[in-house]
Amino acid sequence: GGPALWSTDDSSVFISTPEGIEKVNVNAHITTLILSTKSPDLRFYRDGYPYFIINADASTALNRINLATGAVTAITAQYCQFSYDFWLSTSGTLIYYRCKTNPAALYRVVSDGAQSSLLRANTGRMIGYDAEGEPLTLSKANTAFQVVKLDTTTQQDQTIVEDVAPGASDLDADSVA
Repeated sequence: GGPALWSTDDSSVFISTPEGIEKVNVNAHITTLILSTKSPDLRFYRDGYPYFIINADASTALNRINLATGAVTAITAQYCQFSYDFWLSTSGTLIYYRCKTNPAALYRVVSDGAQSSLLRANTGRMIGYDAEGEPLTLSKANTAFQVVKLDTTTQQDQTIVEDVAPGASDLDADSVA
C-alpha cells in the first residue's frame, strides 16, 4: 500500500493501494475496497470522508468519498483542474489550496466543494495555523523569510516572525512547517 490515514475514532485505517482505497477495520481485521481507482493519493480524513487525489495528466483535483454512501465528490475540479498543496482548516470546514495556473495565489474551498474563493492573489506557501486556526504562510520580503498570519484583508495580515532563518538564501516551506 501507499499513504495511510486513521479514522477519527481510530477504528479504521484507510490505505492507498494501486487498486484503490482500502478500509481496514482494525477491530474486526476486515479489509474492504471502498474505492476502485488507479493509485489514489490519500491526503486527509475528516468526519467520515477520506480526501484524495488521483495523479493524472488531465487533473490533480481533490476529491472525497462519503463512507456512508460511497459517493465521490470532486472538491476542487470545478475551480482548478491542477490543484495542489492542500491544507484542511482546523475546523474542518475549509480547505486551502493552490492552482497550477496561478501558483502565487492561495484559494479556499468549503470542504464539501460547494464554494471556492480566492483568499490572496499573491502570498507565500502555507506552513500551518496559529492558535486561533488562522493560516500561516512563509513569505520572502527582500532577503528575509517571514511567517505571516493571514487575516480578512491584506492590510490586516500580521507578520509573526520577521526573519525566521537569518542569513538563509533559500528556505523550503516544508522545512519551516
